[in-house]
Amino acid sequence: MRFATLGKGPEQVFIVVRNDDGADIGAGVPLEWKADGTRDGIDVQAFQTAAKQSLFVGVNHYAFSDGEYGLAQVYGYDDDALVLKHGIATNSNVAIGDVAIPNTNGQFQFVVAGTQVTDNHATTVGVVCYDKMVAAMQTLASASNATITGTCGVFLRCM
Repeated sequence: MRFATLGKGPEQVFIVVRNDDGADIGAGVPLEWKADGTRDGIDVQAFQTAAKQSLFVGVNHYAFSDGEYGLAQVYGYDDDALVLKHGIATNSNVAIGDVAIPNTNGQFQFVVAGTQVTDNHATTVGVVCYDKMVAAMQTLASASNATITGTCGVFLRCM
């Protein structure tokens, strides 16, 4: 684990991970552990499977290529987590304190724990949330009738 040094910035904790996604992974993308019985506990990929909510690692800190090592943020404030905002959803705005869960398209989907959401890509995401792992730290408004990808400040607790 890597702990941010004392300073004027927020407390942050990172772990070292290896990209085994088969492609580059951008900054702010949620990561999941690759688990098939042969892994060494360091391989990750961009979050892909709603059924693997329990394998959520944290948020990728910097973009890195397939096979390279990088950092996943597992605790603290992160100002560049990707968020998929829905302009046509009943509650399209992201509100402070909303719980974020990883979506299967490699971006964050802000939803209320215990609900199901269908995004504009026709992907149904089942939410199983035992504790708040990622919470919005700012409000974001969506434009009407559009799916918008942007960044959001979030607080992570994935340890």
